[in-house]
Amino acid sequence: KTEMDDAVAMLTEAADQSHVDAQRTLAAVYNNGWADGRPDYTRALFYSEKAAEQGDTLSQYMVAMIYQFGRDNVTQSPEKAHPWFVKAAESGDRESQHQVGKNYLTGRVVPKDTAKALSFFRLSSDLGYYRAHCEVAHMLWNGHGCSPSWAGALRAYRKAARDGPAWAADFPPNDMNIQMTIAQGQGNQRLLETKIKEVCPHLGHRVELYGLTNAALNGAVGKAVDFGPTERGPVADTWVAGSERYTVVLNEPNGKSVKVKPGKVRRVVI
Repeated sequence: KTEMDDAVAMLTEAADQSHVDAQRTLAAVYNNGWADGRPDYTRALFYSEKAAEQGDTLSQYMVAMIYQFGRDNVTQSPEKAHPWFVKAAESGDRESQHQVGKNYLTGRVVPKDTAKALSFFRLSSDLGYYRAHCEVAHMLWNGHGCSPSWAGALRAYRKAARDGPAWAADFPPNDMNIQMTIAQGQGNQRLLETKIKEVCPHLGHRVELYGLTNAALNGAVGKAVDFGPTERGPVADTWVAGSERYTVVLNEPNGKSVKVKPGKVRRVVI
């Protein structure tokens, strides 16, 4: 008998007595093949489910991943994986939150719901997950599951630029998929920044309103805090071209927010 044999025996005894740490550790032993050099995904799933049923977040994620991709004699089943991703997401696991968002976005595992997708992506983004930053940015820019917000999209892309290097560092430096993902995020950010310069150059700046039919607002000053289409198209998550408006928060009265056509604002130079 080896030291590993003794360790597995002790872990098994503790796991059979419902000790979560032992169940999680034993699942990792079988998942990685540390016991005899060969992974045993059936046993890994068995002990992961034991710990997951007791609310262990890491084990919930492991169960979900085993079902998501399938392992040897464990049949691939994204449908079985989804509830476990949801449990882990509700416990604060950011990768699970992202995956649940993807499931709602694609509609392949659960009915498509872009609003729910965005809510899970936002949870994951709030925890600093790079992929979620990019998903939030794309959805805010295009108005999927929400009203378009170019300012919000730009903030999300900048978060991605901030957190991307640390995320990529967890993978081999020659991983082309990771490099392409980072490059795509950077490219989309540059594209949005270019569009902002061309279409709404006053975004983020102090502006004055003029030429409005509501004469009381002419001459009002405020900050252009957002931009995007405002009229919904005939199909879900589509927006009518030409309905773009600045969102301007006025200095007075009481910080009122108004929607203004691009040609009805001008930069205030201090």
